[in-house]
Amino acid sequence: PVGVEKETLSVKCAPFDRHFINLILSAENDYLNFFGKLSEMISTRVPAELLLLDPGQLLQGKGLPARISLRSDCEEAVSALFLEVLQRNNVSKEALSKKQEVPDFQELVVMISSLFALRAGLSAEGAEKLGLILERGRKEYHLHLFIGEKLRNLEAMRYEKWFQNACTGADGLWVGGRFTEQYLLKPSVTTAELRRDTGPESGILLEKGKPVLLRLLSDREKEAEDE
Repeated sequence: PVGVEKETLSVKCAPFDRHFINLILSAENDYLNFFGKLSEMISTRVPAELLLLDPGQLLQGKGLPARISLRSDCEEAVSALFLEVLQRNNVSKEALSKKQEVPDFQELVVMISSLFALRAGLSAEGAEKLGLILERGRKEYHLHLFIGEKLRNLEAMRYEKWFQNACTGADGLWVGGRFTEQYLLKPSVTTAELRRDTGPESGILLEKGKPVLLRLLSDREKEAEDE
């Protein structure tokens, strides 16, 4: 669950498993609190390995439990992830070429608190490996990336190959206000509700272009879910 629908007051779950890359965006850094809560939720509810990359230490002090290991030195983690993606890619291609069933890989969730900061902290070789991860990863490999970012940082990447291939603009999550000032997430219809300026406790989930207004996951909602 990512929060409560404002219209129906029902708990809303996002279909993140349908995508390799999931975008969680905001005008500035409003997304960070929710990103931390979502990381905690995934670590307790999803039967998957969780890798949380926090290159700019943006999630430090957000109250994440000790069981979540924040990786702020990401060069080694990116290299290991590159090898994992390459291995899954090669195994899948070989199986398909032999008309065999593709192996059932272990679920792997990678959460990146800022792609911009991650790139900035990598060597040239590391940045190249990151680019290949973004381009060659597939949900069919049971890989799911969550990229949190403030708008202006991601806008500079919108014409890159990985973004063009994986991010249609019809799916994603926006945190806070100023939604209609951006063009990376594209609702099928723009209403007065979407134009309202809101705080970081509110969000807009897009599913195939359909916008859903939310009160986002907080400590209160998380505790209710845990009961």
